[in-house]
Amino acid sequence: MKKNIIISVLIFLALAIITNPGAEKHRTVCIDTFMEMSKDSDSEGGFLADVGFAFILEKYVRARITSNNYLFFSTTTFIEDDGSKKTIGIGAFGLVKILIDKDKLKN
Repeated sequence: MKKNIIISVLIFLALAIITNPGAEKHRTVCIDTFMEMSKDSDSEGGFLADVGFAFILEKYVRARITSNNYLFFSTTTFIEDDGSKKTIGIGAFGLVKILIDKDKLKN
């Protein structure tokens, strides 16, 4: 019985390590989240504005978003203008969740 529990825990931890999302996954989810937030706003600009925004957003995210790998999970970190870092998301088992209050960002 105890052996089964130990094996189950080891399998669970191995899956967590193998499926831990990398930096590119964190950046992609940030871009998708910010694009979704921009679509929720009341701005109208058409297709070209969306393409331009997506291009600028991708460059911005690549420069400002990093991830920290803690073996079993990872975090999404935003680098502020002054160089300070703020954790804005968490990733585990192939998924990344951005933990930003969308209402605060809109204000």
